[in-house]
Amino acid sequence: MRHSVPYLLIGSLPIMPDLDRATVLPLSEDSFGRRLSWLHGSDAALLLATEDILRTDERATAGIDALAVDRFERYREEVQPGPMTAVVSREWERRSVLAALRTRGAGLAPPEGRWCPGPWAGQLRRNWSAPSFGSGGRLPWLADVRARLEAGHAGAVHRSMMRLLWDDLAALRLRAGFTLDSVIAYRLQWRILAQRLGEDAAATRITLDTWTRRLADSADLSHA
Repeated sequence: MRHSVPYLLIGSLPIMPDLDRATVLPLSEDSFGRRLSWLHGSDAALLLATEDILRTDERATAGIDALAVDRFERYREEVQPGPMTAVVSREWERRSVLAALRTRGAGLAPPEGRWCPGPWAGQLRRNWSAPSFGSGGRLPWLADVRARLEAGHAGAVHRSMMRLLWDDLAALRLRAGFTLDSVIAYRLQWRILAQRLGEDAAATRITLDTWTRRLADSADLSHA
């Protein structure tokens, strides 16, 4: 019965809208939580572990340190290799390169110690002065993100990184079918969308507050 739970879960989930067009979540946190409670044991543990390792809030993606590397390596050791671990590895590769771009952009030398998981620490150090770190075009997203970062568009960089992960998860769901990986990918997309909608709402509130203050200031001046 346990192996049929992902099948039932996927069948119960609404279509995931496009990240850039969605205005509401496809289902509420409570409704999603009730469905996810069908998972038990190792399936539930894997979902939680993958959610944690792929958090997309700005604090989680601002940089990488030795503790973050430890978390990544523990995940890789404890989770059987498969489509989802490949997504995790690609995302952490992107985060490593982004951390290097930020460090280099601040005029600093390559960090010492364990600041980057996998083989990328050596690659980045050896090619520190190369615009694309000697990636040879293997990272097609890098030029766009580097340009946004150099222009000081931190918010655009964050959104671009979220989009890259979103696209990886969407591609995984197309391949994975009615499996646990597909459930996890849907959950991660849901979290990305929830974060995006929250950020958009916050930006709208800031804009409205700014205009309200300007109108109030104008009214005060007109009565002066």
